[in-house]
Amino acid sequence: MIAWTSITNYFKKVLNLSEQSTYLSRLVDNLESLNANGTNLPFIITDLKEKGFGVRVCDLYGYISFNHMPWDYSNHDAWRTVFPHIIGKIFFSKLHKLTRDPLNIILNGDIPQFKIPELIEDKCYQGIIINKVNYGIFVDIGYAFNWNCGSIVGLLHRSNFNTDEQLAIHMPGEIIDVLFWGYNEHKKLIFGKNTETKEWITGEILKLVGSVVPVHVIRKDDDTTFLVKNKFKGTMPTSKEIYPRKRREIRKAVRMFQHGDIVFCEILHANESQRILKLKLIPAEISKITSSNLTPKKGTKNTIENLMANEISEKLYMIGEIVRVKVNRKADYRGIQKVTYIVEDKYQGDLDISNENYKISDKEKRQIVQNLQDGEVLDCRVLSFDKNQITVKWQVPDDELHRFLNQDKNVPLNNYH
Repeated sequence: MIAWTSITNYFKKVLNLSEQSTYLSRLVDNLESLNANGTNLPFIITDLKEKGFGVRVCDLYGYISFNHMPWDYSNHDAWRTVFPHIIGKIFFSKLHKLTRDPLNIILNGDIPQFKIPELIEDKCYQGIIINKVNYGIFVDIGYAFNWNCGSIVGLLHRSNFNTDEQLAIHMPGEIIDVLFWGYNEHKKLIFGKNTETKEWITGEILKLVGSVVPVHVIRKDDDTTFLVKNKFKGTMPTSKEIYPRKRREIRKAVRMFQHGDIVFCEILHANESQRILKLKLIPAEISKITSSNLTPKKGTKNTIENLMANEISEKLYMIGEIVRVKVNRKADYRGIQKVTYIVEDKYQGDLDISNENYKISDKEKRQIVQNLQDGEVLDCRVLSFDKNQITVKWQVPDDELHRFLNQDKNVPLNNYH
């Protein structure tokens, strides 16, 4: 005979299975209903699979492939690298596939769900190394925002490291501090390690070539260092190619420079591999150096030289100052509009355009220039000058930028990209 307790346990088991089946059916019905109404389904990553993640959605277990996650990586290894940092994190999805018998739930998280981050240039962010290549390491600073902004990947170029050994110690999965340096021409993020190397790595330093800048003389014992902008090292060779005349006096003067002296030089070349600038004293500085040994001569030549020296001196005092820049728009003989800029009604200008809150693309700069009116006056800061023109920067106010780009003034600037 069958014991009564065995029969009782059997019916309890059947009843429990029936209750579980009913409960599971209600969960699946609820999932289908939410999906039919277009509701974004929240899911939590629970475990790592071969080509995706196990997830929990609406109290049910499901699956999402790497290819259907809310953002993309170039390879699956990157997903395996970030898995320990996104497990338990809530994202949103749509239902990609559902079968009841057997129960199979597959999600698609490729839907809009992240806010746009407001990255601050030169600010330090923590990120995860997700990939390593010959030319550097790729870092995802979405980690710094607890993934509320999704993935934010940028390149930390190998030139940030002094030696190959320094680069070699960093591996995928490591948490690393990086500085945000803006975007390259392809709108990709650029990361750096220290502010001293930023302009060299981004190529900004090359824009200084041909300009005249103040140079600080740092003299310690018998060692002399020349600093541009108090951080870029320079060398001041006195070869015949650079100074065809008065080379002996110039060489002597350079040796006599004192600690703390400031001289104005033209930047001849930027050596990117050694990160050093080649400098040449401007004519006004050479005139000061040699004036005590030379007797002024009368005549047209000296008069022209004096006028040039005075003009250079005037330009030097303008560096860093706010000046009036007038827009001059004229059509050439073919009817094509040409825009030039006149600084303080006297000098030819080269206009650089920027905004404090928005990275203006080259295409947008051209659009702004097209909308400038003839005779319009801009308040600009003098950056540098060369033989022919003065380089000035115009910080476009936010409201003006909206107008120039024909954009809604109620939309924050950082949302346009």
